[in-house]
Amino acid sequence: MSALLNLIYREYCRARLAEMRQPQLLMLPAQLTPSAPSSQD
Repeated sequence: MSALLNLIYREYCRARLAEMRQPQLLMLPAQLTPSAPSSQD
């Protein structure tokens, strides 16, 4: 019985983490693009 509860809890946590990561992944491309190209002399 505890193995079943452990599985349910793990899946619940995994789903919560995925929901928390989703807005960060949507904002990630904006952070990766350089705002201004740096000139190297």
